[in-house]
Amino acid sequence: MANILLIDDDEDIHEIVHAFLSPCKHELSCASSGQAGLDRIAAATPDLIILDLAMPTMSGKQTYLQIRENPATSATPIMIMSVHADHEVTPDMKADPNVSTLLKPINLEQLVDAVSEALKSA
Repeated sequence: MANILLIDDDEDIHEIVHAFLSPCKHELSCASSGQAGLDRIAAATPDLIILDLAMPTMSGKQTYLQIRENPATSATPIMIMSVHADHEVTPDMKADPNVSTLLKPINLEQLVDAVSEALKSA
C-alpha cells in the first residue's frame, strides 16, 4: 500500500482517481491547488504524486519545480496527468527519471498500470 497525493483542481478527477485506486488499497489524499499540494507534502511526504499541469494560480509546472527543490521530495515519483501532457511537459521534466506521464482522459487499466510502474521506480 502506498501513500499517493493527487494535485488537481478538478473535483471530478479526485472522485475518478479515488474510485480507480480504492481496490488497490492505496491511501489517496487530494489537493485542489498547487499550494494545497505543497502544504500536504510538508505535513507528510507521499510515495507518489499525481500532478495536473493546467491549474490556476500555481501551475503544475511551478508546483513541480517546488517539489523538486524540496530535499524531502527531490526524488519522489511524479506522474504528470494532463490532457496536454504530450506538449506541456518541459525538457527538465522529461529528463527527470522519476517523472512519468498519463494523458487524460484516463481509464482504470491505464491508471492502475501507471501507478504500479511509478511505484516500482520509487
